[in-house]
Amino acid sequence: DNEHCLEVQLPFLQYSLKHFEIVPLLTGKASTSLIADVLGTATKDAKSLIVISSDLSHYLDYETARKIDQFTSQAIISMDNHEIDKFHACGCDAIRGFLEYARNENMSGQIMSLSNSGDVVGKKDSVVGYGAYLFE
Repeated sequence: DNEHCLEVQLPFLQYSLKHFEIVPLLTGKASTSLIADVLGTATKDAKSLIVISSDLSHYLDYETARKIDQFTSQAIISMDNHEIDKFHACGCDAIRGFLEYARNENMSGQIMSLSNSGDVVGKKDSVVGYGAYLFE
């Protein structure tokens, strides 16, 4: 009931891709290796796109959030899933599972964007972090 990743992802996908089929996966308390295995099975088609939705840090001051989110971003692109927990990203389970999958597939990642709500609305005493990453 409290999960909101699909309502965040669907408008983005509808705008960006126009026509697509979706297989939504919620990780719950699944293990990192199970998530990686499911992603491997679900993406046998070369046209598959995996979208993971998660905020980064929550309710820290602007500068602290920037530092924590930069650390998290480096862990993501270096595929160091052991460094990412709920403090770093509320969707840490899905992220860790994806990073194991990405390592198994010999992917590499890059940071596309990194910001927080203070950059958008200007309030900097309590912000939420956002990042966008591309893996190929």
